[in-house]
Amino acid sequence: MVLKLKGVVACLGIVKGKIKKVLTIDDVRKVNEEDIVVTNDNSPLFSLAFFKAKGIISEKGGLLSHLAIVAREMKKPCLLSVENATSILKEGDKVILDCNKGEVIVEDE
Repeated sequence: MVLKLKGVVACLGIVKGKIKKVLTIDDVRKVNEEDIVVTNDNSPLFSLAFFKAKGIISEKGGLLSHLAIVAREMKKPCLLSVENATSILKEGDKVILDCNKGEVIVEDE
């Protein structure tokens, strides 16, 4: 079974990677260039994680939110308002973040 989550596109693009949850400021340092960040907070304090990651998924935000603006400036595929993303997506899940279609697809192992 393929799991798809929908959201609001902040910046177009398609990337594949592993999920890295960023829920606290301490989580920022564990993000690397191959990760797709999932968060429930669009705080400017998380900007380094957003910069390092290849894509961003957030439970919050709209097209004029801090994260949306940062994602467009950095040209990072970004999907916002993805309901329950941090509870559905698990650390290390392999996903396709397709911001051309506005969806996250969890790949089967």
